[in-house]
Amino acid sequence: MPNSTKPGPRRSDANPVSEAIGLVKTYVRQNTVDELKPALRFISFGVPGATLLSIGGVLVMLGLLRLLQGRHGDRFTRGLTWLPYAITMVVCLAGAAIAITLIRRPSIARRGGARPGSVDKEGRR
Repeated sequence: MPNSTKPGPRRSDANPVSEAIGLVKTYVRQNTVDELKPALRFISFGVPGATLLSIGGVLVMLGLLRLLQGRHGDRFTRGLTWLPYAITMVVCLAGAAIAITLIRRPSIARRGGARPGSVDKEGRR
């Protein structure tokens, strides 16, 4: 008994308008959605990570201030009551300066090297 199913339309028999729409959809998907996936992954981990690091930094600075005021509070009497705040501010600024220098340092990807396990646009490792 012969196969009763008809073969699908060939490329040359397909409607050129629907083919063009399909090509445009594929092009848009490749150049927008697929390109945004790594950025969305970066944002989805980066924003909560930065928030938690910021909260941790504030708590560490507050702990340093309370340490200086509690343990060494008797040393900062009379006109030196501002000194624990100044020490905490200097430590905070030093931490910010270190963070800024690390942010500005070129990463491996910007220097031209590939990260371990990364894949380029052609799918090569």
